[in-house]
Amino acid sequence: MNLSWILIIIGAMMWGIDGVLLTPRYFQYGIYNVLLIVFIAHLLPFIYMLITNRKYTQDIKKIKPLDIFYFILIALFGGTIGTLSIVKALQLSEFNPYSLVILIQKSQPIFAILSAYILLKEKITKKFKIIFVISLLSLYFLTFGLNSPLNIELKSIYPALYSLIAAISFGLSTTFSRKVAVKFNANLSTFIRFMFTSIITLILLLKNFTQTKTDIIYIAQNKQILILALLISVWGMIAAKLYYKGLQKTKAIYSTICELAFPLTSVLIDMFLLGNYLDPIRITAGLVLLISIVYLNTSNQ
Repeated sequence: MNLSWILIIIGAMMWGIDGVLLTPRYFQYGIYNVLLIVFIAHLLPFIYMLITNRKYTQDIKKIKPLDIFYFILIALFGGTIGTLSIVKALQLSEFNPYSLVILIQKSQPIFAILSAYILLKEKITKKFKIIFVISLLSLYFLTFGLNSPLNIELKSIYPALYSLIAAISFGLSTTFSRKVAVKFNANLSTFIRFMFTSIITLILLLKNFTQTKTDIIYIAQNKQILILALLISVWGMIAAKLYYKGLQKTKAIYSTICELAFPLTSVLIDMFLLGNYLDPIRITAGLVLLISIVYLNTSNQ
């Protein structure tokens, strides 16, 4: 019995720590330019991969235009919209625990299967339809608890909405990834995704050049923010490498359960280090959602 599953757990835990302790540190330093945060998080690992694996530039030239189009869609939904949304949700989590945002984002597989049904014409079973309804109810109670949506301020709902957008975007990215997954290895796919995400976010940043320039100067003059940016980039890259390394020798049934270390780590850190406790209703809803996701990934159907 190999121990590759431990690498998946470590990688997932690192992502959980990043979502609760690392990325939110930007906001404490006064950096609220979410687009710039996402750009830096993708640019630095891309530069590292470019320097250490120059053969990737040659491999890209051999890729067909249709596959390039799918990679752009992956970068657009997974790298750009999805990441922007989850970081924005963390930024707005002043009124909600960070772990709540991450729990909602973990509904991604639900939307991956749904989008595969709509876009790729893949079949879905009656069991999935039942699980889908249960998951929607879980998301509702994660967002509102037992409170009426009409009595909750919008600023308290926005983090959940952005997290839901992230889940849908990552789900779409997963669907498009299926088109290229059988043709290219994970390392090359990650490199291309980071490249296109860096390009897309750079274009968006240039549209508001004045604000971007001001923020870059502020970051460059603050040693602590520079260290944070480097730490998050290296941290995320190591987590991804550990995760994919473990995934190579671990069955999907086990990897799905191991990946739950991500949201569970976030919940525990949020509770015991940051003092943000989820109420019993949200804890129950979160558990139901996670169990639904495990079921969908472990079912032969």
